[in-house]
This record gives sequence, structure tokens and C-alpha cells, in this order.
Amino acid sequence: MGGLRFAILTSGVVRPLEQSRVAVRTREIYRSANGDRWLLAQDPNTGRVFVRHEPNLPSGGQVADIEIGAFLIGAGNGPEKQELLHLIGTLL
Repeated sequence: MGGLRFAILTSGVVRPLEQSRVAVRTREIYRSANGDRWLLAQDPNTGRVFVRHEPNLPSGGQVADIEIGAFLIGAGNGPEKQELLHLIGTLL
């Protein structure tokens, strides 16, 4: 995937992601009918865990990395949030 990527910080500030030579590890948590994907992701360099939203290609949207806390407290209770909560619940 090319293009500029952004990170959404817990403060709501959006900033460009730094380019990393190490691939981020991901696990898909939800794929919508229109092709948007939400992934649980981890940066192996820092151990940081976050949600990555990859919009469908026709939308022209940008990939966004969202801190888990910001994702969970964000507006709405969509299926992507429900799937992340389900995944967390399987850890118990």
C-alpha cells in the first residue's frame, strides 16, 4: 500500500507516521462489507499495540493508526469495536 499514512493520537491530533523498516505485526479483527479493514497491530520495535484502520481502496481514504484507548472510547459501538472487545474477552 502506498500513500501517506497518519496516526491518530489519544489527544485527537493526526500526524504522519514515521517510515519503519520493520513490518508491523497485525491480526484482522473486522472487515466490513465495503472492504474497510480493522486490524490489531503491534510495532515490534517498541511493543506499542494499536488499531489500524485500512479504508477500502475506492474510498481513497488514508490508513490510520489509532491508540486502543481512543478507539474504545470513540463514538459509536460498531462491529469493529465489538470484535476487538470479543478478542480481549478471549484472553480471560
